Amino acid sequence: MVTLAKDTEINQDYFATGEKVIVSGTVNGDAYIFGGTVIVDGTINGDLITAGGAVNISGNVTGDVRVGGGQIDISGKVGNNVTACGGNIHIAENAQITGSLVAGGGNVNVLAPIGKGATLGGGNINLSDTISG
Repeated sequence: MVTLAKDTEINQDYFATGEKVIVSGTVNGDAYIFGGTVIVDGTINGDLITAGGAVNISGNVTGDVRVGGGQIDISGKVGNNVTACGGNIHIAENAQITGSLVAGGGNVNVLAPIGKGATLGGGNINLSDTISG
């Protein structure tokens, strides 16, 4: 297990891989995180590029999010765009996506408003909030 603790700050790009990767601290740069389970509940002051069997993004990403995984859950704040590809993609009601959303998967649930445009593809798509673009 790889953990970036809550009180830790990294002032460069961050790279991590492992069976379980948890980022609770702050990364002042881009983050490249790959693992069986990926949890980002800290702050990424840059872009987040991540993939895993299960990916949970509940923290704050000031840039773009590029994510692939079997189960993707986004409930945090994204300052720019989200690109997601996976089996199940869930954008929770409390998520904040300022930019656009591009998502493709077996099941795509978008319960939060999207700041700009959205391009969605999937077996089942549930869109239950506004798309501002």
